[in-house]
Amino acid sequence: MGLFDKLGKKKPEETEQEEVVVAKTPEELKKERASSFVMGVEYIMQTENPDEIVVIGKLDGRAVSGNTVSVCNPGLDNDIAGEVQIISIRTVDGDAKEVSGGSAELRIRKNEARDFRVGDVLFTNDVPSESTIHAYAKALTDTYVIKRQLDITEEEAESFSICDMQEMIRFYCFLQDQLQNGESTGVNIPEERVGKLKQILANRILAADHIYCIFSKKTGEPFLFSRTTTDQNGGFHVSAPTIRIFTDNYKTLMLGAFDASRYEMKRIDNGSKMKGIYNFFGLAFYLNGAEGVEVITDDTILESSLLVEKPDEASITENGIPISNPGLMRWLYMLGQMDQEDIGTPDGKIIYTLYYKFMANEATKAKFLVPIHAQGEMPKADEEGVLQVENGDRFDIPAVPGKNGRKAIFVFTDWRHLYGTINEKCEAVVETLDSLINSFDCIINSGDYSKGGGYISLSTYNEMEEIAAKMDKAAL
Repeated sequence: MGLFDKLGKKKPEETEQEEVVVAKTPEELKKERASSFVMGVEYIMQTENPDEIVVIGKLDGRAVSGNTVSVCNPGLDNDIAGEVQIISIRTVDGDAKEVSGGSAELRIRKNEARDFRVGDVLFTNDVPSESTIHAYAKALTDTYVIKRQLDITEEEAESFSICDMQEMIRFYCFLQDQLQNGESTGVNIPEERVGKLKQILANRILAADHIYCIFSKKTGEPFLFSRTTTDQNGGFHVSAPTIRIFTDNYKTLMLGAFDASRYEMKRIDNGSKMKGIYNFFGLAFYLNGAEGVEVITDDTILESSLLVEKPDEASITENGIPISNPGLMRWLYMLGQMDQEDIGTPDGKIIYTLYYKFMANEATKAKFLVPIHAQGEMPKADEEGVLQVENGDRFDIPAVPGKNGRKAIFVFTDWRHLYGTINEKCEAVVETLDSLINSFDCIINSGDYSKGGGYISLSTYNEMEEIAAKMDKAAL
């Protein structure tokens, strides 16, 4: 049974049968309520009997010796829940027949189908899924973050799931926020330990069979998540945009957490060569402008360089650098993601204006690919397909009717967008908007998703130049 299978959904064959409900006596109900509990496993000890182990953790509720209870691990994909019997109980006061709350040692008969681990959860079936998830997370963070200060062996790290590491990093970030607010946490974890765990998590994600990512239905690309905040002087700050990914065991929950009219979840397969996830991140970072990945929650972020190193362009001549504009694309996509309802609110207007200013600043400096048809012999193209135009070379730029009686041409931020629109091999020249706008309006990245591009008229460009000049001056 997976993480959310125990939310109460029945198998198809079960729904076809009429359920017979047998009323329980008040005494039975009282006894059942009395033995309701959940406990996350923090430590495991083998006993002299190979068929039995002792699990130690913090118990919420009441456990009774002799009862049979369920066990699962919310952090494992496709985890199969099982049952175990409580043989005996020990507390700080010694052996006991039952225990209510606090730390406890439960001696249990092993389930042959599972290898027990920190983060496993023992629970009675009346306990809601939210409680088992909380117990799982608390057992992990109390053990590895609070007690062990993330001093983790290679063997332990190898056993961790993606969710395990995400929970530890999330809790560490929570403690750091508390420290910044002047609160004492009792935790002083060296940064290199956190960095090491983040890299292990990044490697585990890259080696996964598949992951899921939230996409924007408006742009057709991974949704870029960002926060806009104000400082004490009234200035606005936009956080670096990130994409968000999930594993199998959080898929069901996240499908219900995001508005289906605005978002969609897509599966990213790694493929037989195990490069699918790596390539997906590369496009998201260095073409679309994302700067990191949110793993399951928005407070567990991996920087882009941990997953895919930025291409080294130091040894490449300017003409040889592949055309890409991640700085422009991030703002085009973030503008395109916004709903009209969002833009209509006071906060939405502020956010839209901020995004537009950043987009304008990037657009006036960007280099674009412009598809062309040559007259006569085609000039020689380089390895990227970009033409090296000589004086006297003549070529046509395909144009379409634009706005206000002007003609418009198609320009593209990179080869991916160009070939995604023009389904044939073509040549292109590299130009800036400044060199084109007096003759043509420019349509950026025309394709199936118009929200991933924009229409730039002469008046719009002049406005963007003014914005860019003010931003450049303010940066001095």
